[in-house]
Amino acid sequence: MKTIKKVQFAYRLVIDATTTSIWEKYVFDATYKEYYLQEQLFQQETNKVETFRELLRQNKKAEQLNYLVGMAAIPYIEQLEGNLYQITDNLNKTHLNFVDFELDIINSSNQNHTNHKVALTFYTKQYFYFGEVNNHYLISSDEELKTNIKTLMIPNRQHFSIVSIELEDE
Repeated sequence: MKTIKKVQFAYRLVIDATTTSIWEKYVFDATYKEYYLQEQLFQQETNKVETFRELLRQNKKAEQLNYLVGMAAIPYIEQLEGNLYQITDNLNKTHLNFVDFELDIINSSNQNHTNHKVALTFYTKQYFYFGEVNNHYLISSDEELKTNIKTLMIPNRQHFSIVSIELEDE
């Protein structure tokens, strides 16, 4: 029988005009400016549309805007230095680390910036997994398992999920 040895998590952070974090506001502004510039490349000359959803229906290549707009977030992602501060252990002491991210445009408008809404999905490194205890993931960030293992208890929460597992034989 196989058991779960390691897991990788993803955390999805939704950013829109109502965000209160300074860092998120910078991401919001940078991604909206980039969207506003780049979306013009995908518009039809004679039938311009206002929203990202309308643009996708009109031109499937507009899906590229997710990547193009994501480039504007990179300087702000780099400021985090791989630290996912939104996800901490139950002691609120240790946070998880991420190794990759992607940006998805939920919606946007070339007429009204308050309709701009993006999601950043952060992917963590792999962690040793020991199961769930009281709705918390019991994991270790140690590089290898020894007799004395440092563990973290990470609360299960909305927009936070296991996205890949590594199995081992029992």
